Amino acid sequence: MAEKILVTVDEAAERLSIGRNKAYALVRDGELEHIRVGKAIKVTVAGLDKWVAQKLQDDEAPFQIS
Repeated sequence: MAEKILVTVDEAAERLSIGRNKAYALVRDGELEHIRVGKAIKVTVAGLDKWVAQKLQDDEAPFQIS
């Protein structure tokens, strides 16, 4: 089976080791790439990778996930 390119917000939270509410806040604030499929919100796996890479390059707090 091919690897998923879209995950639920709950799956994104699990992958990032953050809480569900924080993951929804990141989606709401436009920090995580996402699309709507009907009423469901799907987060792109590529967007998760980009978000982590950006956080790692952040000069202010390179290893802090806000």
